Amino acid sequence: AYRIAQYLKKNVSPGNDSYPYHFYYENCCTKIRDLIDYGVGGQLKQKTWVPAEKNLRDMSQQYLAESFLADWGLMFLLGEQVVDQPCKEWDYMFLPFEMMRQVQSFTYVDSTGKSRPLVKKEGVMEYLPAGMSQDLKEQNMESILDGYPERIRTEKPITWILGLLCGLAVGAVGALLFLFGTKSRAVRITGGVYLSVIVLLLLFLGTVLFFMSFFSDHDVTRMNWNLILINPFTMLTALILSILYAADVGKSRIVYGWFWLFMAAAGFIMLALNLTGVYQQNNLMVLAALLPLFVLTAISGIFRDRIK
Repeated sequence: AYRIAQYLKKNVSPGNDSYPYHFYYENCCTKIRDLIDYGVGGQLKQKTWVPAEKNLRDMSQQYLAESFLADWGLMFLLGEQVVDQPCKEWDYMFLPFEMMRQVQSFTYVDSTGKSRPLVKKEGVMEYLPAGMSQDLKEQNMESILDGYPERIRTEKPITWILGLLCGLAVGAVGALLFLFGTKSRAVRITGGVYLSVIVLLLLFLGTVLFFMSFFSDHDVTRMNWNLILINPFTMLTALILSILYAADVGKSRIVYGWFWLFMAAAGFIMLALNLTGVYQQNNLMVLAALLPLFVLTAISGIFRDRIK
């Protein structure tokens, strides 16, 4: 208790009362983990410094699986430098529930050589959504005490299928508008605007990722293979071509079709590299959503003039 008191006193002093945030290594949960470890003389880290079954991306994704957009967005931003590398169970404790699971069974040896449990008593504060039924509240409280809150921690290994379905839906609409743009000026303009909006969203994501990867301290975004496809340069080109197509300028539709054919080819090369283990980044979910958009847009560009 004295060691922890001294530790806290030092940390609230001017100059020590803030820290550079890191999503995995230095967050509000790891600070408590480190405090506990300091109080027991490093015994918590010693016990949990063992190879983990999953990496940090897997651990993040299982808590995001209930929200596809948040899941996809984070998987897009995370590079392989940090999150796809082997880690220790110690690293899992960036998540509050994983830290709780570890300390529930943790025992340490005190200064007299006696083994003591860290946790003497368990309980749950009823800080749960007001609209939740009583049965569900009780179920959640039981699962929280077990260290695995089922409403929060989910296992969805088929998230890439959701990405594929999303890409197929978005790509199919764009392809149909592109194909039938020959029959109607309004359809052509609608198709150009529709694809411009999609590209604008990707341009925003690519620009954010580009600057986070090269001009920030966010090491979790570095060595990100998604930048090969989605970056400010490719997406700005796609946006310009979308606008030119909507305005029916010259041979813009032909250039547009070939551009997406090139993007589709690059995407399939990346997919092959991923499946053969050339790079470690798990971006199948991202590729599954992008490839249908690229392929369908490219095909519609090739066959556009055959629609009468």
